[in-house]
Amino acid sequence: EEQRHKEEVERHRRRLYPEYYAKKDAAEQKKKSAQKKESDPQPPATLDQIKPKGYFDRNNDAEDAELAEMARQAARRKAAAEAARQKAEAEAAEAASRKAASEAARQKAEADASEAARRKAQAEAARKKAEATAAEAQKRKAEIDAAEAQKRKAAAEAAEAARKKAEEAAKPPSPPKTETIDVGGKDGDGGGVPWIIQRLDE
Repeated sequence: EEQRHKEEVERHRRRLYPEYYAKKDAAEQKKKSAQKKESDPQPPATLDQIKPKGYFDRNNDAEDAELAEMARQAARRKAAAEAARQKAEAEAAEAASRKAASEAARQKAEADASEAARRKAQAEAARKKAEATAAEAQKRKAEIDAAEAQKRKAAAEAAEAARKKAEEAAKPPSPPKTETIDVGGKDGDGGGVPWIIQRLDE
């Protein structure tokens, strides 16, 4: 049972720290190779020198310290990876925010340009309408002025005609043209009263 527990612990540790055990196995293999090359091997220990030793009775301080350091390094690497992931996510979120802001600014600029173009078109239409209205008003004014001038001319001509007529009416009548002829007297001697006959041919 103890041996099975020991093997299970060993397998578990090897799964957790494969790099450490790979290095440890290589060191042990190197150590065994060096021991085989020794010319004077140590004599085998007698049974009296062999003392039973359990797995948990061994001094594993150095091994535990190395494992703890590897665990700390793994934790640091994990924390660094997590920090890098969070930084990448923050940078991606910031980039997305900047992109959204840029897109919003572009849409606003397009809307402003469209509104400016619409207002310019309205102002141009209003200007043309005002010019047309002014031209129409000027045309009507010219027509009214022409009609008024015609009326004034007609009135002046009528006044002049009336003035001339009044002047003609105010003149004294000229005496009719007469002609004296001698129609003779009763006795036929030419000593009668002359008659005054108005000429009707003038």
